[in-house]
Amino acid sequence: MVFLLIRQFGVILATDHLLSIWLMKDMTLDDMIDDIKAYLEIVGQVTGQAGSIIYVGHSRGTTLMFMYASAYPEEAQKLLR
Repeated sequence: MVFLLIRQFGVILATDHLLSIWLMKDMTLDDMIDDIKAYLEIVGQVTGQAGSIIYVGHSRGTTLMFMYASAYPEEAQKLLR
């Protein structure tokens, strides 16, 4: 079982928009969804537990997960339990 605590801003994996994250300018929900996508891909690769990931979010974190699953349904089905 793997536990991962993530932040919605300042994501190292999403380097293409890292500067705008730190400045908190031009950060869109799409950017945040891409961050969730990057986290899940890395967790699946590093742990070898793709398909067994359980995501727990609160408030905006839960909303972002629903948005991610809607935007990338096939990938979400492969990565999440």
